[in-house]
Amino acid sequence: MMGKKCALLVVELLLVLGLAVVGQEVDLTTWGIPSAGSMPRQLALSSSGSVFFAEYGTSKIGMLDPHANTISERSVPYPPSGLVTSGANSFYYTTPNHVGISLLVFDGGGHGWTAPDPSSWLEYLASAPSGPGVVNLWVTERKGSAVARFSPSSTAVTLPFIISPSTPVSPNKSTITGVATSVTPQVPSGGIPLASLVTPSIGMTSGPFTEWHIASISHLERVAIAPDGNVWVSDLTSALSSLDPAHNLVAHTSLPAGTMALGIAVAASGDVWFTDTSRPAIGKFDPTTNETTLWPILGGTEPFDLITTSSGGIWFTDRGSDAIGFLDPSTNEIIMYSLPAGSHPTYLVSDGSISVWFVAEGGNYVGWLSPKITLAPQPLHTASAASFTGYNINRSGNTLQGTADYTYDGSSGLPVWVSIDMLSGGVLLAGFSSVPSVINQAGEGTASLSLIYNGAQSATSDQIVIRMYDGEGTTVISETIDMQSTWNP
Repeated sequence: MMGKKCALLVVELLLVLGLAVVGQEVDLTTWGIPSAGSMPRQLALSSSGSVFFAEYGTSKIGMLDPHANTISERSVPYPPSGLVTSGANSFYYTTPNHVGISLLVFDGGGHGWTAPDPSSWLEYLASAPSGPGVVNLWVTERKGSAVARFSPSSTAVTLPFIISPSTPVSPNKSTITGVATSVTPQVPSGGIPLASLVTPSIGMTSGPFTEWHIASISHLERVAIAPDGNVWVSDLTSALSSLDPAHNLVAHTSLPAGTMALGIAVAASGDVWFTDTSRPAIGKFDPTTNETTLWPILGGTEPFDLITTSSGGIWFTDRGSDAIGFLDPSTNEIIMYSLPAGSHPTYLVSDGSISVWFVAEGGNYVGWLSPKITLAPQPLHTASAASFTGYNINRSGNTLQGTADYTYDGSSGLPVWVSIDMLSGGVLLAGFSSVPSVINQAGEGTASLSLIYNGAQSATSDQIVIRMYDGEGTTVISETIDMQSTWNP
């Protein structure tokens, strides 16, 4: 264990630590799901570092422990689809066939709620940062032409202790070289919302569900929450719809002709990103200018899901071409990383850094993609804004855990995040997964640090870097610590 260190970081503030930039080489680690034909759907990371995923084909919830290389599976009464975590060991999931949402503690009890419309087919789940309930989730009613907010006033569960045996899973590790292509963004006509396309939709509440029906749409697909509280939905057509739940209004935005918008995500800037499965392309709709921009995917066939990064990049899956892609809008470059044939990747999530987790429907596995990264210079905020006053770090095997004491005056905005990474020769070392700590208020506090090495090859690090950064990825403060370490697969 390294001893407690207390010092102001005047020298460390001279270090310009930048955002990680995706390179053409990535480390790929996959863990096969023990149950054949599991048809994995939505996945989410827990605060403990485990990866939970819905197994629609086997009516199970899976939990991957990437450090122990084990997968535990727990049977549930109905096939699950959407999933979001709640803490270290519990989660909410949808059951389309049973038309409900359930809360489950993986090693304990749970509780279920049935949606008002028995034909609605609840599928994709998204968390909202606030709302009227103790938890606030949004869900698409795929066949009910509605989007619903799930906001229970309480979430009491039964407390039996249930052991789900873990299955050792040997990870498959490899290095993939991506194919980078410069693309010319297209700005077609379309994307102008007409006043006549703004329609009222009164939220109808039944128990913990409040439903807003969108009469002009027959099948809702995905849902994403914007920073302003509006709720965006896709319907696999050349339109996007946004619900203003505070005023019970729905705005329908036309996209370029021929678009089939499926995956959807809203960036911190408010821009709405989507996958276009018809061209195929990655699209961006700017609500402030009503302009749509499309980046064609060379070699793509079916972009399925996407997520935004704090640096402005876009990760996406392409189910039809067995690939994970990365778009850098600032350079108009798309890198495609080919997966084993027949993988059919679908949903993906960020691990809080630059790496991503995903599930492969055809390959029946959970995957982790970690780019080999370089540093792009970013400005630091002033030294008076924050300081690290101490740290405590302990390494056990391929896991690094500890805490960092800090003070922060809130001048760079809230929330901010604290993360830990490994350096080698001043360059961020790939192959690690971590979940950053979120700081939601100014003052003094202690951030939890956790890092796991999942690289495919042995690696040597010579420094640890602890960094606080804002929502744009700009470093507020950082500290480097000399620590020579060897990491083995």
